[in-house]
Amino acid sequence: ALLGYDLSATVARPGDTLTLATWWRVEAVPARPLSILAHLVGADGRPVAVGDGLGFPIEQWRPGDLLVQRHTLSLPDDTPPGDYAVVTGGYWLDTLERWPSRGGEAAPLAHLTVEAR
Repeated sequence: ALLGYDLSATVARPGDTLTLATWWRVEAVPARPLSILAHLVGADGRPVAVGDGLGFPIEQWRPGDLLVQRHTLSLPDDTPPGDYAVVTGGYWLDTLERWPSRGGEAAPLAHLTVEAR
């Protein structure tokens, strides 16, 4: 379960690197390998920057554990100015199937404005 997050900035420029920290509570220990996604998504729904990963092996998880996952999102030098969504969620590594969320897609956490250089 996603408990919260912290994004290092809400305004950035092409070439900048952002850090997204997410806090999760383990509801049940999964039986399959997984990853947590962090994407910066444009208005067209395409990811502009991807920082997927999992910093703590699931074999060591216990129900009730709190996990902090840090993601790095590097904006390409050619990122157009505009408004972007920062999204997170989980997916199974063996099938790449995303976990369901309230909206059916990865949960939008925050918005980021990319300014021109």
